[in-house]
Amino acid sequence: MDVTAVQITLHPMAKELLFKHYVPIKRIFSDVLGQQETDYISIGLINASNQLIILSSNPGTEQNILEKHLWEFDHSYQPKFVYQDKPLSWSSIYDVNESKQLYKYKLTDLGLICGFSIPTDFDEYRAVFSFGFKYHEPNIIQMMEQTPNPFLAMGKYCLREILSTIPLPNTVTKIYQFKPKLELVINNEVKYENPAR
Repeated sequence: MDVTAVQITLHPMAKELLFKHYVPIKRIFSDVLGQQETDYISIGLINASNQLIILSSNPGTEQNILEKHLWEFDHSYQPKFVYQDKPLSWSSIYDVNESKQLYKYKLTDLGLICGFSIPTDFDEYRAVFSFGFKYHEPNIIQMMEQTPNPFLAMGKYCLREILSTIPLPNTVTKIYQFKPKLELVINNEVKYENPAR
């Protein structure tokens, strides 16, 4: 795929979805927060039309990023990163000099020291799982670089639970159509049996 020809845009309902299903999404993310020392998780979903929806354990952060159009500078949502399969640490994705506001919202305001993002396929979406940490754990960064499978499993668990709990726009849903069946019963000639007396 020629990623230079792909342009990712914000889904028209992206801002609305941040808080629309706040309670069930927060509950799902709370199931994994704390595992592998994870303090923050977000899921960026890119549909077949290259439209982005973001779901987050801290939707206020994502709201600031979307409202100020900072998501356009977020390299974890750029086609060059999204359409490859290698995780990258946030130190290589976010540059404090390039977009100080994005760095502030994504890391400083949340008290995060480090993090990383992993792009992958999930059903009809291209998903970007992002994980943030308040403490710099060398073994977690090393695990991310060598085998990101535990984090992929956490992200896929959350996304599977979210998709089974709430409807997202552009989700392919199965519609069962039943063919109407009409049966005509004619009962003009009813024969009654007269019991013998």
